[in-house]
Amino acid sequence: EKEAADGFERWQAEGNDGSLNDYLFSLPGKSLPKSLVGTYGKNYYPMKTPDNLKKYAGKLEQDIHYVVKDGKIVFPHTLENPYKTKPYLSKVLKTIMDNAGVDFKLIDVEQDVEAPKAVEKPKVEAVPSLSYTADTKDQAEKARTLFQREIGEVPTVKYEIESVDVNGERKYKLVVSGFQNPDQRAKLFAKKTTLKEEQNFEMRQMLVRAGIIK
Repeated sequence: EKEAADGFERWQAEGNDGSLNDYLFSLPGKSLPKSLVGTYGKNYYPMKTPDNLKKYAGKLEQDIHYVVKDGKIVFPHTLENPYKTKPYLSKVLKTIMDNAGVDFKLIDVEQDVEAPKAVEKPKVEAVPSLSYTADTKDQAEKARTLFQREIGEVPTVKYEIESVDVNGERKYKLVVSGFQNPDQRAKLFAKKTTLKEEQNFEMRQMLVRAGIIK
C-alpha cells in the first residue's frame, strides 16, 4: 500500500491529475506495486498463459470483432469478441483509447447490426500419396528420376525409397507424397502403369533367355 501511495504522489508531482485508480490504470503490468499485483493485477493484466495469449493477442479487426455503422464503432454480441461482458469491454476500450489519447464516448446502441456473413474457404482435400514397388533399388531410383521428370520440380513433393518384405522377398518401395493437386498424382499413376508394363516385359525376356519359359 505504501509503495502504491508513494508512486501516486510522484505521479501527481509530475503534473498528472486523477485518482489512485487512474494512476494504477496508467502503469504497465510489470510496474504495478507488488503488494497489489496478487489482488488486483490479474484483473487488468491477464497472465501470459497460452490460452490467454490465444484469446487476447493480436488486434481487433473490422467485420470480425466490430463493425462501423453511422460513424460509430459497434461491437455486436453476434460477432467474435474475447471481451464478452459489457463492463469488461468498456474497461478494455477505455484503456485503449486513453493510451492513444483519443477523446471518446461509450454509448449503448440497439442490436440491429447484422453480423457479416462468414465466407468459408473451400476445403482443400489432401491428395493421397502414391507408391511404386520395384524388385531392385536401382529400379526404384530409376522410377524416382522418371517421376520427377514427369511433373517437374515441385517443392512440396517428397520421394522416399524404403525396403519392404513381400512374401519373403526383399523389394523396394518408392513412396511419393505432398502432391499439390490431383493432376500431379494422376500423371505419376499413368507413368507407374507404364513402368510396371516395362518391368514385366523385361522380366519375361530375362526368363525366356534363361530358358525358364518359352
